Parts: sequence; C-alpha cells; structure tokens
Amino acid sequence: MAFENQDKINLQFNVRRRLSWLVEYFQIIGTNRDVFNKVLGINFAFSNLKKDSDYNEYIDRAEQDYSLAMVKEKTTQNFDFLREIAKKSYEKSQVLVSTAKKISITNYKDFSNPELKILFDKMALELTEYQPIMFLIFPIENYLEESLRERITGILNKKNLQNKITEYLLVFSIPKEELVAIREEKSLLKIAVAKKQGKKIESGLEEHIKNFSWIPTDDPTGKPWAKKDLVGRISLFLQSNPEEKLKKIEAGEAEREEKFAEYAKELELDDKTIELIGLVREFVHLRNYRVECWVQSQFLIRQFLEFVASKARLSFDELMALSSEEISAFLESGKIVSKQEIKKRLQAYAYVKIKEKYTAFFGEDTKKIASEKKEEQNQTEHAQEIKGSIANRGKAIGIVRIVKELSDLPKVKKGDILVASMTLPQYIPAMEKAAAFITDEGGITSHAAIISRELGVPCIVGTKIATKTFKDGDKVEVNADKGTVTKIV
Repeated sequence: MAFENQDKINLQFNVRRRLSWLVEYFQIIGTNRDVFNKVLGINFAFSNLKKDSDYNEYIDRAEQDYSLAMVKEKTTQNFDFLREIAKKSYEKSQVLVSTAKKISITNYKDFSNPELKILFDKMALELTEYQPIMFLIFPIENYLEESLRERITGILNKKNLQNKITEYLLVFSIPKEELVAIREEKSLLKIAVAKKQGKKIESGLEEHIKNFSWIPTDDPTGKPWAKKDLVGRISLFLQSNPEEKLKKIEAGEAEREEKFAEYAKELELDDKTIELIGLVREFVHLRNYRVECWVQSQFLIRQFLEFVASKARLSFDELMALSSEEISAFLESGKIVSKQEIKKRLQAYAYVKIKEKYTAFFGEDTKKIASEKKEEQNQTEHAQEIKGSIANRGKAIGIVRIVKELSDLPKVKKGDILVASMTLPQYIPAMEKAAAFITDEGGITSHAAIISRELGVPCIVGTKIATKTFKDGDKVEVNADKGTVTKIV
C-alpha cells in the first residue's frame, strides 16, 4: 500500500487549502506522468503528494528540486522551452473555460444519463489535464525569479548600485497584463464613486456581478459574490475616499510602467536581459491567469453538477464528495457510493500518493495521516521576529488575523495584518481592509506581491513560518523596508 512507503520520501509542506474531494481528486490524477506528457510534452510527474486531515498539502522535496533542475536544463541554451510552455498553458486555459461555458449554456435538463456522462467526462478530462498547468508554474517561477535576481545583481554590481536590487526586481516583475482582481477592484471603486455622487448604481452592480461574481468560487462548492457582498465593500470604500483610491491605483500602474522604461534605459539592458524580463512578466501574469481560469470554470459548471446531484438523489455537497470516476460510473450504470461512505468523506479526507499510486482515507481513518513534524516548530513558538522577502515596501502596525481558508476572511477588519500561507483572488475583500500582507510562501511574483503593489500595501512574502509563529490577536510591526515582522509585547 502506498501509505506504507511515505516515510521513505522527504515530503515538504506546500500549502494549506481545503477543496471538495472531487476537485482534490483532479489534482491527484492530473499530476501523473501520462498527463504531463500529453499536455506539456514533458516526461515528468509530481508522483509523491500527501494531504493530512487539516488539509495541509505536502510535496516531495526531491521532485520539487528535480522540476527546478529540469526547467534550468531545458532553458540553458534559449527560452524556447518556456515560450512553448506559456503558449500551451494559455491554449489549455482557454479550452478549459470554453468547455465550462458550453456546458453552462447547454440545455441538459432533458438529457439521458448517458448523454450527461458525455458532458461530465469532457469537463472532468479538461479539469484533470489542467493540473500540469497549475503545478509546473512554481518551478518555472522560482527559476525565473532566481535568474532575474542573478542577472540584475550582476549589472548593479558593475554600476555600484547593489542597494537598489529590490527596487529593480519589483519593477521588472510587474505582470504584462492587468489581473482580473485589479479590474474588479477598479470597477467596484467606480461604482462607489458614482454612489457618492448620488447616481443610481443598480445597473452598474448588475454588470459587475455578471463580470466578476465568479471570483470567490475556487471550488464548485464556493459561493459567488452576491449584491449584498458588493454593497458591503462599497460601504467600506465610502468610509474613505474612493476617487482618491481609484486614482492612486491607476497612477501606480502608470508609474510602474514609467519606472520600467526608466530603469531599463538606466541599466542599458542587453537583448538577453530584456528577453528574460519579458518572460518574467509573462509568467507573472500566467501564474495568476491560470488560477482565474480555473476558478471561473468551477463557477460555470456548478449548475450542471447540481443537476447531476439531483439525478443521483444527493445533495450538492454529497456529490462533491465523490471522485470523477464514481460520478461517471453512476451516469453509466446507476450505481452510487453509499450515503454512509459519503458521510465519512464529508467529515474529513486525507491521502498519500506515492509513485503515482494513491491511497485515500476518510472520516476517522484520516488520523492515520499525520502532519509532518517541522524542524522550526520549537523556535517559532517563542520567536519575536521573522524575516521574508520584500514584495512591496512600507511599514504598518496592526493586529494579526490568520487566514487559513475562505471562512476566515470575514474576521479581517480594517487595519489588520493579513497573515496567510498564500493569498488567492478570493481574498481580495479582506486584502482591501488589511494594512499589510504576510505570507509563508511565494516570491516577488506571487499573488500577494502583485496585489500589494497595486493596492499600495506593505507586503512580505516567503517567511515560511508566519502562520505558525503568530496567532490571531498578536500585535505586530511590519517593516517591509527591511523585510521583518516583529511582535509588539
């Protein structure tokens, strides 16, 4: 059994993220070698994974190291490998959303079960084959950030400008296109400005919901934004000055582009460096774009999955506790997993995947999958200060709010310090309130880093231990000029 071999593998904490079992299953089977070969033409797999009952995800350190080495090797001569990965990723993203849209507008109410199976299997295949796009971005991101830092450091050393490395890296890593999260923020700010001016905003709200309500739906079980959610955010905007905030965001975008041109000219960048920076900006956008496409697809297929659940005489949440193979089998034969088994799955799930073979545990059995013991556990309990990478400069003092999942977002109040393993597009309403962002994971091209620059909020990323060191209610000082977070006793 795969579970018996897990101690032989160095599994490293990756992220804490709770998903439905159906979506988790896509990740398990979509990271296999056959899928990587088919989708990206790479003989590779994330064959060793683990998730415990607290939904902590672990990845094999050796496979992480190998994936980074593979990217470096394939990119040694030129950047064609990365360009091809980007091309395939964008194409696959468009197919994913297109498939979901077709299902969402299909009149499947009169379909037979075999016809429903065809639709479901098509969507399941696209979701499975999207996993290499979701996973390979991380070693590519690490490689590009490392390469950019090395190249720019070399140039700055020659010009005796070593102390400006962070400034240059932050400017050279802006995404090539605006993220959906920022378009949504600007759209809602414009509605707030209209309300402040006494204009009617109903049509604007309806259009906003049509364009952006899908953003919080990381999983089909996620709830899209409703009118009341937007009204609450607009009220928050109106407590300050929405016109000024909107102008600040737009001015910041223009300023960064001007800085980019200024710095590129100042450093007299050669063609190879300009090419590298172009790829960094491409993949910063792609890193976030792929999540946007994934999330939008989950939103689009929910109604179809609800209909399948009704055919199976299950609640929607019960259906989401099945694997794609089990749902497909029901549509083919009428056989369904027992309610007793489904109840166990809804309580908790965990799994170990070793050499591309997985073993799942549900309910009380999840206790067999223990969390990894962290070497830094003892030192984090009493640490008064931690360090990370500067993602956006600035200082802030506030109360820590640990965000481990979407249900934690409402506890973030204006002026709090948002601390998370990593941030996602769904975190935007909380990020709008926070005085600073701190994350365990990520670098200067991560979601938290990009959003912090857009919103003008201090941000420190890659601390590794922020969510373990701090707890809700701690008062801290964030110094994103030095990259430190300090407890205030």
